[in-house]
Amino acid sequence: MGRTAFTREERAYLLTLPAVADVSEYRIHYSPEFRKQFLRRYRAGESPVALFREAGLDPKIIGRKRIERCTNRWASMPLDAQGDDDTRDVDMSVPSGGSLEVLTRSLTLMQARRISELEERVARLEERIAREPVPLPGISVGVTRSDRVQRYQASRHSLGRG
Repeated sequence: MGRTAFTREERAYLLTLPAVADVSEYRIHYSPEFRKQFLRRYRAGESPVALFREAGLDPKIIGRKRIERCTNRWASMPLDAQGDDDTRDVDMSVPSGGSLEVLTRSLTLMQARRISELEERVARLEERIAREPVPLPGISVGVTRSDRVQRYQASRHSLGRG
């Protein structure tokens, strides 16, 4: 599966999160504070997926692979390059009072992405049908209506009903 671009709505949502510094069509730039807090808590044994979720970065929106790659990249950096000497606890989580709102936005974005995928699939299938007529059972391609009427009348005549 190739790279999937973030929709305009997803980018707008991601930009509202304290953990995100910037978002492009295919990339997320995380805030230095989020990276620091993530590494500190990850090294203390917390789950990377749980930390991203807590920051409003659901894997269904950003993808599990992105979380895995960030974890590997950040964990392999030397400590001095990360600026890990600052141990202040900066709250990068989504405010608990707004968690229902964030969950609702997150679910809405996931549903919008799925709807877009299905609409694209329907459009491709409609194009395919338009290019390749699908023969229907019992109907011969290239047979005119008058041919079918003649066959029907002939079959009725052969049965003695005509």
